[in-house]
Amino acid sequence: MKHRSSWWKTLIGIILTLIMLFPVYWMINISFTQRRSIRSGDLFPKDFTLDNYASALSSQLPYLGTSLLVAIGCVILTLAIALPSSYAIVFLEFKGSKSMNFLLIVAHDSRGRYVARLLPDLQ
Repeated sequence: MKHRSSWWKTLIGIILTLIMLFPVYWMINISFTQRRSIRSGDLFPKDFTLDNYASALSSQLPYLGTSLLVAIGCVILTLAIALPSSYAIVFLEFKGSKSMNFLLIVAHDSRGRYVARLLPDLQ
């Protein structure tokens, strides 16, 4: 069975994607615009500046470092717990290991099914 794709479906998809991505573009555009030119509504920044990023980084850099430290600590702690646990589940035989493996596979598979039910039928 051949998959037939019509050009108008592709065009509608591209237009909808551009509409959904426009707010992201607008935020980036405003971030590069000087304060006095923000209300002009230009699609491209005419008064290009990086001062907004410089002021944001200068005031928020210590907090960014703290957040980065907490995030890296969480990743290390999660890996320290998850790696030995996953090794034990996969390679070691213990009472109930087959049942637990089955339940983990079912739980992992069911998330995709719930997400698939939430998505509309695109065909």
